[in-house]
Amino acid sequence: METEKFAYSSIIFDSKPAAVPFNYRLSYKIGQLCLIISSTTRGGMSLYKIHMLSIAMFSEEEKQKLFAFCNLGDPFFVVRFDPSVNRTILFAIFDGLIMQQNNGLFKLTDKGKSLTSLIKGDPNVFITEKQFLQDISYILTETKIKDLKTKWGGINVAS
Repeated sequence: METEKFAYSSIIFDSKPAAVPFNYRLSYKIGQLCLIISSTTRGGMSLYKIHMLSIAMFSEEEKQKLFAFCNLGDPFFVVRFDPSVNRTILFAIFDGLIMQQNNGLFKLTDKGKSLTSLIKGDPNVFITEKQFLQDISYILTETKIKDLKTKWGGINVAS
């Protein structure tokens, strides 16, 4: 089984023997993760926020749902968790691209910042992802996510 490697002097997505969509390849997911984490303006990003942004990147419909949550604060917004995001985080930690801080938030390491710089500097890769993160980075705050989690705890389900 061939392993994927990052070329830090340029970004390379190698073709594989089996047709695997680009958005399921580890190299894409790691690049996407680094972009997501780099979009935060604070000292790190929560696992919830990483999942919310990753899922939103699946389709325009998911992006619109997330924008609606950010603008309207819908307490019934559903946060989906994708196991592949968790695996990507583990790979990125192992490769030294990100780290988890004592407060539980994730941040880029110097190696991760270097990779992210390459991605941001190349106008031909992650085009829609870069635009989406630019549009949403300041409106999806950790405070909104915390409020959503609090509202979940306050909703009583009657049978």
